[in-house]
Amino acid sequence: MAGQAGGSLATEGWFQRAGQSQGEVRMAANLELLAKSPHFKSYWVQRNVAELAAYEGAMADLTRSGGAWVESRTMTRRQAGAVGNGAALRSLARVVPNDAGYYHLAFGAPAAGLLATAAGATFREGQNETDLETMIDVVPFSAAGAGNEAALAAAFGNATAHVVVRGTRVQQDQVFVAQTMGVAVAGAGNWNLAAMRALLPGYSVAVAGTTLYVANHEPLLRAMQAGGTLTVGEERTVYLASFRHATERARLERLTALIDRAGATPAEQPEQRQPEFFSENVANLSQVLGRFQTATVARLDQGDKVTETVTYALRP
Repeated sequence: MAGQAGGSLATEGWFQRAGQSQGEVRMAANLELLAKSPHFKSYWVQRNVAELAAYEGAMADLTRSGGAWVESRTMTRRQAGAVGNGAALRSLARVVPNDAGYYHLAFGAPAAGLLATAAGATFREGQNETDLETMIDVVPFSAAGAGNEAALAAAFGNATAHVVVRGTRVQQDQVFVAQTMGVAVAGAGNWNLAAMRALLPGYSVAVAGTTLYVANHEPLLRAMQAGGTLTVGEERTVYLASFRHATERARLERLTALIDRAGATPAEQPEQRQPEFFSENVANLSQVLGRFQTATVARLDQGDKVTETVTYALRP
């Protein structure tokens, strides 16, 4: 930059291998050099530097149109791997209801910890004998629920793919907002319904041949069994996820406001307190992004590189 001869980004091998159409905004990262930086190790919130070691560089380009903003990402591998095959995901795509607030499809089994605690367990902080307001007929949260993780991991050992569906709903009292979650797992063989119900107390569980359905809300289980119209188009798709921002944001704001204020002590002057992270900071960011309807991520594995297309669809 000071007029001295030196290397340029365009001549780096990973940059050439990641070549793609340039958007309005481009970000390029030499992951090999970044991983050596103490700042990157300290502030990279994903804490997956070991996972990134397989990649040499990354490029992201943003392109805007009237209907969507599209971010194209490419990560080049140090050594080529096996090309992805999305056949296992296509069989599960139909499980996602058309009104799902969030879903993701991926290979293998879901994290055992996702279902390790009974669906009816409730966390109650600071409970003691003087707390007369605490309900005594609700199952208390217990870390012992994590004891199911090993058994679930073993049961899911032959899983080929899974889908997780999440959403929110206003409860019958019209005050509290509940979170719904459903999981469908494709196995190598038929599932033992009785055994899975024993492993998953508190959940609604169903089986249809090689597909296992689990949900913490019976209507969601039925909706997953009925299915939707989602399809996986690209053969090499290895991950697909989407968040329906337009329909979920209001309920999530309401939910986080109830959580944030449950144990809050008001300051004498409003300006003396810090904004609540979820119900104020994140909620305000959501309001700024209110014109975005959905955010969808599709990941393709091409062996020598992994590509992602992130589509931020705008409201009509």
